[in-house]
Amino acid sequence: MNKQIKFQKILALVSLIISALVFVFAIIFFSGNLSKSSDNGAGGILAYHSSAGWGYEGADSFIDAGQAFVGVLVVFAIIDILAVATLYITACNKRRNYYITNYVSIGLNIALSAFIGLFILIEMFVLMGLFYGSVDWAGIAETKEMITQLPTVSKSPVMFIIGIVMGLIVLANAAAWTLNLIWKIKLMKGEKELLEKGLVEEVA
Repeated sequence: MNKQIKFQKILALVSLIISALVFVFAIIFFSGNLSKSSDNGAGGILAYHSSAGWGYEGADSFIDAGQAFVGVLVVFAIIDILAVATLYITACNKRRNYYITNYVSIGLNIALSAFIGLFILIEMFVLMGLFYGSVDWAGIAETKEMITQLPTVSKSPVMFIIGIVMGLIVLANAAAWTLNLIWKIKLMKGEKELLEKGLVEEVA
């Protein structure tokens, strides 16, 4: 049982870190080549949105979808942070035995992590499709030639790759809590059987 208790302590801390990273990812999504500008003149697709004042709509489909994604993910991340807080409030990180509140808290975190992880993965592939397939790259190049102060947009997939990795990590966290719950239930059942037999030795 001691190994499992140590594992759940680590897992609760890791969950808190992951939920914070999801929030950070949402905040920094439009950076680098997805930002409005950059110091080295590369990147800056936000500068080509029609609202930027150039009257150009070649990047609007991607940018609008990306901004909607960021807005939703920020809300999900905040909810996830609050959900992780319930793990500490119900002492899921240190309890030897789980009670109803622990099952509710862990179930909530598993469901949220699975949902958010899938949401990030799906959105990354949708946004990549828009970025590489719907953005008018030829039009951007022509606009750049006419307005030289505009940044040269890089087609780097770095932010999308980070997003995919982030989504997989969130899903892995959901899987880890599921396995932890199964492990805990088995140990609790084993201890109960030993106590019923009058034994006091710990379950390994």
